Amino acid sequence: MDEGLCSRCLRSVLATLLMVSLVACSTMRPLQTVSPAAIHETVTVGDTVEVLHVNGRWFRFKVLELSETEIVGGGQRISLDRIEALHVKEVSAAKTAGSVVAVVGSLAALSVYLLQRALHSLDEGGES
Repeated sequence: MDEGLCSRCLRSVLATLLMVSLVACSTMRPLQTVSPAAIHETVTVGDTVEVLHVNGRWFRFKVLELSETEIVGGGQRISLDRIEALHVKEVSAAKTAGSVVAVVGSLAALSVYLLQRALHSLDEGGES
């Protein structure tokens, strides 16, 4: 196998696996009871939310402010009593850890494979 090609292939695979491992696994968790009290118990500034307004429009934004009466973010200022449904983005530590383990395992397997190929190439080169 061409050493330059092998090196480029390894770098591409490593870069791809690194990007995959940096992506946290997340889901949007719906709030079971939508009320100002439930929103204040669940949502904090910095959370990403999806809000269904009573007019039927969905808004997705990062919460910049949460007052007694409004939620603010993404250029929106929505009264808490005008929210029909609300979903909060949750990062799953278990899924993220599983993803990291899979990436590390893949890297180990790829390294062993490439090392075996390199050693096999050296053996073939020495016998000629």
